Amino acid sequence: MTAQLELPTAAEEGLGAIRTLLKALRGELRDRGLAPMEAAEVVACGLAGHRDARLEDTSLDQLRDMTAETGGRSQVLALLYQEFLVAEARSGLGQYLTPVPVADLIADVLREPAPDDPLVLDPFCGAGILLDRFSLARPDSRLAGLEINRGVGAIAQALAQLGRRELDLRLVDSFESWATGQLPLADVVVTNPPFGSVASSINASDYATALPSALRAMKSPPAELLGLEVSVDSLVEGGLIAAVLPQSVLTNTGWSPYRRRLLSRLQLTGVVSLPEETFAPFRGVARACVIFGRKRSGGDGDRRPVPFFRSRSIGYDDTGRASGTESDLAEASACVRGLSELEWSLAADESGVVHIPPSIRWRDGETVRLGDIADVFAGRTPPRADYVDNGPFLLKVGNLRGSFVSWADRTRSRISEDMFARNPRLHLRRGDIAMTAAAHRPRYVGRKVDLIYEVPSCGAMPSAEVIVIRLRADAPVEPEELLFHLRSPVGYQQIQDLVRGSTAHLYAKDVVELRVPGSPSPQLAEAVRLYREAAGIHLRAVRAEQAALEAAGLTHDGEPGGGSDRRESPQATATRRE
Repeated sequence: MTAQLELPTAAEEGLGAIRTLLKALRGELRDRGLAPMEAAEVVACGLAGHRDARLEDTSLDQLRDMTAETGGRSQVLALLYQEFLVAEARSGLGQYLTPVPVADLIADVLREPAPDDPLVLDPFCGAGILLDRFSLARPDSRLAGLEINRGVGAIAQALAQLGRRELDLRLVDSFESWATGQLPLADVVVTNPPFGSVASSINASDYATALPSALRAMKSPPAELLGLEVSVDSLVEGGLIAAVLPQSVLTNTGWSPYRRRLLSRLQLTGVVSLPEETFAPFRGVARACVIFGRKRSGGDGDRRPVPFFRSRSIGYDDTGRASGTESDLAEASACVRGLSELEWSLAADESGVVHIPPSIRWRDGETVRLGDIADVFAGRTPPRADYVDNGPFLLKVGNLRGSFVSWADRTRSRISEDMFARNPRLHLRRGDIAMTAAAHRPRYVGRKVDLIYEVPSCGAMPSAEVIVIRLRADAPVEPEELLFHLRSPVGYQQIQDLVRGSTAHLYAKDVVELRVPGSPSPQLAEAVRLYREAAGIHLRAVRAEQAALEAAGLTHDGEPGGGSDRRESPQATATRRE
């Protein structure tokens, strides 16, 4: 039995033509002096039948006709948001648009358990796409939304009018309504709370009394947790919720106290992890998920297994255009609704830590928490004044190759002896494992993992974009075995599930929670032997290459050498040392 998820039906070529027309309208209104928010409001209201002298009727009629032809009002309003407001909404409001396929997933999962004539609320309404798609699945719904920004609210109201739906839209600050006890209560909450910044007109101190102790204990409670708290408080007892959130809400170890409280109030019924491309066209969060749940009065927390689905395709690429790979969100809906065999589940432990299951198993056997057998630390990037021409080496992501570490000099690759001496804990050792911890895209984090077989005699330490894992003397596995795991599909996926932020970052305090092999593998003994043999061959080849370059009067980077000011490469110092 399969889910009946109805994905957008508008033809890709039709939406492409609409995108082109919207770009032209944006340029036309910009030339007339309208700010992006104002211009978006003019177009949205025009689509809903409210004419504006600043927009030519012919352009608006053409857009309205194209919208009718495609039958995709939500898609058109999403494109309007994308073309006019992405940068302003993300940086100024902490908002990022919910893509239509994700809104349809939410509607499909909640449409049957929702009660008759449900009051459906989005406390952070934005463009209203979540409410619109839910109303398509459940026409008997009563819709309500809270939105702080009038221009964005105009898009939501226009979307409701285009669909001939009644929307009770309140232009209020959701956080202020929450702090003053004026939140409406709903049977169903569908929401995509602000991320990265708090879109509020009041100071944090004004809503501090409304915060639970787990949030008050944080120096600066993140917007996504505040938004989630508002959303749960908006539910009646037994009410349903679907929230689009950064996946770090589940995996951030520092948020475990709040997560314990959340799970005592919310019975999770499913989690869908979304692919990286989901919010890329809208410059949103890099790693996102959808959590589904039902409000309850309290308890010791939710320890039971929760259906978990890892989506691998959203149906479009980073630009929002069709990728050629069919979306798998219908399968996600079937998983959460219990219509397909459950492959993966998750649950929080007593400390509130949630371990995201890998997509495939690496091998059978005992696993241990990485922090129990290894020390994990991030490096440090020095101020510009601490870079020198000749000194200890700074290991950067560019020196990691996913093969063997390259100690070739790069731009600003040496640091002062003073800087090196100030950070003894970061001094690299033979046997350390180094991996990418920061990148402009999540997929690159953890992509390159290297085992350090040799450290230059001048010394070396990692930069802040590198995380180092150092097995303890009594660790049950060899460094090579841990390296093989981290490079495996399962290990890489484990690392990916820990990535945080709208840009991609990995933190040592999260990495220590990884579950890794806890016993030697006889099957890997030969692989370890061969890898060590390969490492020896690599080191000999590097030294032979360096000797050849020196004989030719060249430095390692190919520049003419010779003279007393030539910088010696790490390979040369290692060779000379031996």
